[in-house]
Amino acid sequence: MGRSNAKRIAHEIERLQELAEWYEKHDEDYDVKEHEARTFLIVPLIMSLGWDEKRMKIEWKHKDVALFNAPYSEKNEPIIIIESKRLWDGLGDAPEQAESYTRQHKACRQFVVSDGIRYKLFSKPKHARKFRFSAYLNLRTPTLKHPYERGVKGAVSFLLKM
Repeated sequence: MGRSNAKRIAHEIERLQELAEWYEKHDEDYDVKEHEARTFLIVPLIMSLGWDEKRMKIEWKHKDVALFNAPYSEKNEPIIIIESKRLWDGLGDAPEQAESYTRQHKACRQFVVSDGIRYKLFSKPKHARKFRFSAYLNLRTPTLKHPYERGVKGAVSFLLKM
């Protein structure tokens, strides 16, 4: 990751933090639904990480966001699936839902569940059978490791793996 990329990502995270703070202050008046969290928080972060529109499909085959190695075509399989949830509702069953989507795509070795503020990355090593919770990003309070899940890395690892 080059210096200009790092600056772009840092700038976008700062902008998203300000938006998240605004949402938090206006929580009683402003309900951020899943589509809004995906549109205003998740997709801008993903794009700042270098994913462009040609390698991304929104609401593709019942998956909220699918990321591809190359520009999308019917022949390509996603390598990352993102399941979005409504802001502040928690991620509850989202990992099971997202993992079920990955079973249809052998090339998909990672999935993310997010409410737009909290991002959980699950990875499946090459010869493993199961996905494991491997990295966590909370846009409001980025950390180097998950605050209470042992062995789960934090924001830097999440950003680098994406």
